[in-house]
Amino acid sequence: MPRFFDVRGGEGRVALLGFAALLLLIITGHTVLEAARDALLLTGPGPRALGIVYMAIAVCAWPAAALVARAGERFGTRRSLGGTLAVAAALPVTLFVVPATTASAMTIYVVSGLIGSIVVPQFWMLAGKVLTVAQSRRLFGLIAAAGVLGGVLGSGVAAAVLLALPVKALLLVSASVFMVAGVALLRVGGDERSDRGRARPAAAVVESARTLRDQPLLSRIALSVVVSTATLLVLDYCFKSTVARSLPPAQIAPFVARYYLALNGLSLVVQLLLGSAVVRRMGVTAAILLTPLLLLLGAAGVVVAGGAMGAVLVMKAIDGGLRFSIHRITGELIYLPVPARLRQRFKPLIDGALARASQTVTGGALLALGGTWVLAPRPLAVVVTALAAVWLGIAVTMRRPYMDLLRGALSTGALHAQYSPEPLDRESAK
Repeated sequence: MPRFFDVRGGEGRVALLGFAALLLLIITGHTVLEAARDALLLTGPGPRALGIVYMAIAVCAWPAAALVARAGERFGTRRSLGGTLAVAAALPVTLFVVPATTASAMTIYVVSGLIGSIVVPQFWMLAGKVLTVAQSRRLFGLIAAAGVLGGVLGSGVAAAVLLALPVKALLLVSASVFMVAGVALLRVGGDERSDRGRARPAAAVVESARTLRDQPLLSRIALSVVVSTATLLVLDYCFKSTVARSLPPAQIAPFVARYYLALNGLSLVVQLLLGSAVVRRMGVTAAILLTPLLLLLGAAGVVVAGGAMGAVLVMKAIDGGLRFSIHRITGELIYLPVPARLRQRFKPLIDGALARASQTVTGGALLALGGTWVLAPRPLAVVVTALAAVWLGIAVTMRRPYMDLLRGALSTGALHAQYSPEPLDRESAK
């Protein structure tokens, strides 16, 4: 195992027993909570409520992220993550004792979305402050694989629990796993590196817009995030509404748990056997085309099949297999040649604010179209096809600005300006 994953002396305890175990627990707890939220929403208020909860998650995520960021600055990322895990354990317990109503089902969905959008970025921020750049390059794949394994484990636990207990019992299981994750956080070794210099004040909107215009790669990344967020959200709506239409209410919860187990298993196989290898062999600018291209083909298949449930499940399987493997890897690597100052300034804006804005607009559109023929599986697949085509077109245009910035960064030595005292090795440079 150390030879296969290039885990060097003294790193196994930090990477495998520390961060990998912690991420496995976090994703396990969140996956169990996701199974509960989907089953309760689809058997309660139904797919029409999805537009509302999508918007609610996007709106609530902004102040929650700001609060977490301030807590991280004041108390440190480790303590901030510990506090978030405590809240993540307390909220499901509170919602368990609340009577099952439409409002409670929607609240569980929003809480699950907020936990996923806050805890995971906090985890990776802590990992980035403890591990050096050279360690991150070698160990992030192993740590991320543990997260995918957590998805498999969480789906399996949810499916097993539902054989004997009602859906709401999953809330207590999720809370228990988050509590264990909080204890595991205490055993994660390593010291946080403090950021160099003082944080810059937030840039004015006009200045930020001008910088995005002058940086072709950043502007294309921003467009890609906006369109990909909308694409995946409409795809998710298509999948969940199709399940609600096609299955009796009593079968929805077991089906969702088993299907998510299969999806997470597929994602784990892709992550371990294909993800890094595909990116290394094809290069970032080619590998970044795979996700929108395959989603476009999958959505087109749903259109041809007339919105049949089998075709919708295949389309969702493409999403589940690629989103947390190849799509996640290429989405992070595309930022590599961007100057560190601009990356630190704009990555939270693009991956956070712009993604949430896209989610809000898309959720509002789905809510406004509720009850119309547009939200049938086949028309939704047409929308996914169109959005995926736009996403693919944007990705194609990234190659030239990416290569221009990367050549400039290598020639000026900008990629050496990292927190790590280790020089850029030959493999990383290649």
